[in-house]
Amino acid sequence: MIAQIRCIARTAAVLTTTGAALILATGSALAATMITINHATVREDGAVATVEVDITYSCDADGDATALVIKVNDKNTSAGGRMMGKPTCDGKRHTNSATVTAAADSEEGFQSGDGATVVVVFLDDEAKPLEDSRQTAQLVLV
Repeated sequence: MIAQIRCIARTAAVLTTTGAALILATGSALAATMITINHATVREDGAVATVEVDITYSCDADGDATALVIKVNDKNTSAGGRMMGKPTCDGKRHTNSATVTAAADSEEGFQSGDGATVVVVFLDDEAKPLEDSRQTAQLVLV
């Protein structure tokens, strides 16, 4: 009877330790990439209106994120633009501003007060979107 209790206690200890290790591993895997779109602001620089997009992101140093793409589409003027940059992937949160210029074929450009769709996504080294890294926000350009 005592041997059975000891065996059960050892099994419970192993399962508890294994469960804690799995929870820690899962927690770090879930935190591998994170993107938050904070806001988007129209900046007029002469004849060209650009959108400054503020984001907060994190990605692990040993992860697959090699690029960060930000796309902006003005819902009223149909202006659209995108930019791509290299993220700092070190597991820490970073808050950055990126400037998106409307494509050359956008006649009216970005307008303050218009609704816009902002999409941010991490890409791997083959320029493919990382699974579950896409964030989309419906914003009013200020």
